[in-house]
Amino acid sequence: MEQQRIVPNRKKPATKYYREFLVGSNVHGLYQIGKTPHILEKTLWTFLLIASAYYAFSLSYMTIYRYYTNPTVISVDRDRYLWTTYLPAITFCLSNNMNETALDEILHTVRPANSSKLKLFLTSLFYSNLSTLHSILEDDQIDPSNYLSTIVKLYDNTPPTITVSGQVLNTNDWLAQTFTEMGLCYCFNSPLAVYFSPKYQPWLVNQQTILPLSSTFELHPLDGEVSANIANVSTGFNVYIHGPFEVPDVRRRPLVVPNDHLLQVYYTALSIISSEDTKTLRIRQRKCRFYHESNLTHFPVYSYLICRMECRIRLALNLCGCVPHFYRKLRRFASKGKIDVFLNFKSLLPLEQLISLEHINASCFCLANCEQVSYVVEEMDSRQWFLKSNIQYGIKNFPEMRFKRDIIFRFSDLLVYFGGVMGLFFGCSALSVMELIYYFTLRLYWFIKS
Repeated sequence: MEQQRIVPNRKKPATKYYREFLVGSNVHGLYQIGKTPHILEKTLWTFLLIASAYYAFSLSYMTIYRYYTNPTVISVDRDRYLWTTYLPAITFCLSNNMNETALDEILHTVRPANSSKLKLFLTSLFYSNLSTLHSILEDDQIDPSNYLSTIVKLYDNTPPTITVSGQVLNTNDWLAQTFTEMGLCYCFNSPLAVYFSPKYQPWLVNQQTILPLSSTFELHPLDGEVSANIANVSTGFNVYIHGPFEVPDVRRRPLVVPNDHLLQVYYTALSIISSEDTKTLRIRQRKCRFYHESNLTHFPVYSYLICRMECRIRLALNLCGCVPHFYRKLRRFASKGKIDVFLNFKSLLPLEQLISLEHINASCFCLANCEQVSYVVEEMDSRQWFLKSNIQYGIKNFPEMRFKRDIIFRFSDLLVYFGGVMGLFFGCSALSVMELIYYFTLRLYWFIKS
């Protein structure tokens, strides 16, 4: 009689190992599944475990989503004697400061066939800004790559006098010429002004270089009334007040200082700062950027309004393949080389929409500044003055509060929350998770090998 072959039952050791895990596990509910012989009890405990796992993972997902999208809080800080605020930065654009001698020298050097036409073109180019871009006359006798240097040559560089609380400042250290969307202007008390200056060398060679921060005036409540005076300006000018780490907004109406007038204006300041801990977060978590965290193509530093400027550059490139002359240009985004592309720009898009970036199909997502100061006019007075045009501005009353962005939900809080969820729904801890990993890795390996 042929001997029947006996096939070993391999299910019994596996079942035994599985039941040993269920009975020995610290996770609540697994013991009942492994020990209870009745099928209804096993089904009940299995359903309860599945329901617990569902709610545990749902709450964990919401917690992770909160940590990655909204872990910060903005609170009010009223301890005014422990912090300082910035003296407002000022950008002022002169209304009539073309150097006629420099204009005659350019005409003599170029020797145009029609000097009157070239003179009108240079005048329209010199006084042009984003709002008057269409008023630039047509002329091809000046290469577009030389527009900025030509404007600098035509600029009357007679510097004004700057004093802060009676202290006379060196204009070479505190005052910078800057190319803005309002034309070539002066800027005072802004560390970002140097990046828009004709003297910023990395601009000329298309590099992105962040320079050390320059000095800015900071005010303390014990300083009393602090004001800056910009005097002996040869002509009237438009004034834009902004934070030191921001640029002037082309959408805002400027303060106008007429010829031979004195404008006195005082502001109240409202600051938003961010704690050092927020720098450890990702940008998408805190939803703001510091000035050195630029993701822009044309600018090495970041601010909300600089980001808006880049949006206008991208829009201009998409519509006409050109960049207005007062914007920084990169070699791979070179202009077509003719001023008539700006004239054709009018038929493609009204300048009002280019300035506001509204009602157009343009992706412009700009995050707020992590640290910024907003200023609101508190007092203003204008009168005729016998010493040319002047402006006196400052902060008369120190702010009594400021806003502070800080972390309210840290990574350690996330771990504690996970531990609470695991303890609530499964009655286990981190060691239980390690035990689970051990059972299905190292212990399983030795079990199979034996």
